[in-house]
Amino acid sequence: MGKAETPWPGEPGDPASFEALMAEHVEWMRARSFSESTVVNRARHVKALALWCADRGVMGPAEVTLPMLERYQRALSHSKTRSNKPRSQPASTRAAARRLPLSRTQRLR
Repeated sequence: MGKAETPWPGEPGDPASFEALMAEHVEWMRARSFSESTVVNRARHVKALALWCADRGVMGPAEVTLPMLERYQRALSHSKTRSNKPRSQPASTRAAARRLPLSRTQRLR
């Protein structure tokens, strides 16, 4: 029996939620022929960030700031994988920020 999937944070049906914007982003990536592993991995990584944010009271992408992403990156740098190895890091926090599924009207503060 498999582990139950953790739900996305935020209100179900909110068009500005992490889940809704990620669904749009997934659709966009598939329309541009991104590999399925890229699509799945990006969604998994954004969901991990969304859950981390929710633990800190941030329920949507519009509330995410650059200092939050920097704290998240530091938290990841101190965490380990299941095999007790350090996690790999994106080239920069700004590169990670570009992967956030924000609507066109949202800006990272």
